[in-house]
Amino acid sequence: MPYTQYRKTDDTDEGPSPAIWSQIKTQNIIEDPSVGIHFFDDFTDFRNMAAGETEAFGGKNYGTFVKTGCSMNRLPTERPGGIRLAQDGTTDDEIIIVSGNNVDSIGNITLADGKRSAFEARFKAGDVTSAQSWFLGVAEHVGMAAEAALLPNGSAAINDEDQIGFRVVDGDPDGIDIVYRKNSAGGEVVVLEEAQVAVAGTWYKLGWFWDGYQIFFYVDGTFKAKVNVNGLSVGDLANFPNTDPYALVLATKSGGAAMNFDMGFWRYAQEF
Repeated sequence: MPYTQYRKTDDTDEGPSPAIWSQIKTQNIIEDPSVGIHFFDDFTDFRNMAAGETEAFGGKNYGTFVKTGCSMNRLPTERPGGIRLAQDGTTDDEIIIVSGNNVDSIGNITLADGKRSAFEARFKAGDVTSAQSWFLGVAEHVGMAAEAALLPNGSAAINDEDQIGFRVVDGDPDGIDIVYRKNSAGGEVVVLEEAQVAVAGTWYKLGWFWDGYQIFFYVDGTFKAKVNVNGLSVGDLANFPNTDPYALVLATKSGGAAMNFDMGFWRYAQEF
């Protein structure tokens, strides 16, 4: 019978987006780990974190950085699941969570190997008018759970690290951009500026699907942009993090106002 992991047609609830996850057979991976990796966390077993701690509950093993005065706790008012990264309002205070305890990768994209992968996270910002910066996606897997490792202080840019995902920079706090970058290459590539104009306190599902040759980006299950990596020139391909190992990363920084950043879940799958 045909593959029917998803039967619904709408994409307005709290779960992963069918537009992304119907394209990779996660159930096969779950049933047979030899064909790939599948990771999902809605933080139902997450405990409150202090600076420098790692999270080993359920085998998740996160690396974290929580600046003094800030916090990363279970969501206080949502139904079970989700975490809140709460900024205390001090300029350049930062909170970061990284999979693999800040040292282990979860996967990589390799051009033309025919192996599919996907990522998605559910995220909201409580303030979209005050100066802030954040990144959500996959990025360099070693050392990102450290102050200013990915988000430099007082800057409208992201540091020179491997990355694929979504970000906001200080000068445009409600504009969610789609970006990628390869370390020590030609600089950040903005795939689509303001792929989503954020509304304060509104959840968005941000994700991508890689088919082995192209990467497709989605917001709330709606296609926003693609990059045909197979069609890039040699020079442009040098700016894409092809074959580079990465981890799941959420990094947030306040420009001087107290604010909350919430994540309901994140999910990743990759075929071997």
